[in-house]
Amino acid sequence: MAEGSDKKEKEAEDSPKNPHSKPPYSYSTLILLAINSSREKKMTLQEIYKWIEDNFPYFKKCKKAWKVLTHFKS
Repeated sequence: MAEGSDKKEKEAEDSPKNPHSKPPYSYSTLILLAINSSREKKMTLQEIYKWIEDNFPYFKKCKKAWKVLTHFKS
């Protein structure tokens, strides 16, 4: 019975309606969205990280390892 409950919680976390669910975008798309949002069309890496965390709460609650992954995905 707990197994079904865990599955429902996981589905709720991954739901597009949930602002804390993982965004359906690649890291490169998130970076592009961040850069395009700036007036100057350029950002430091720290500014990109902040923009992503501010606009996609999923990344605030997950481990900081996602920041390292962006370097390998480029």
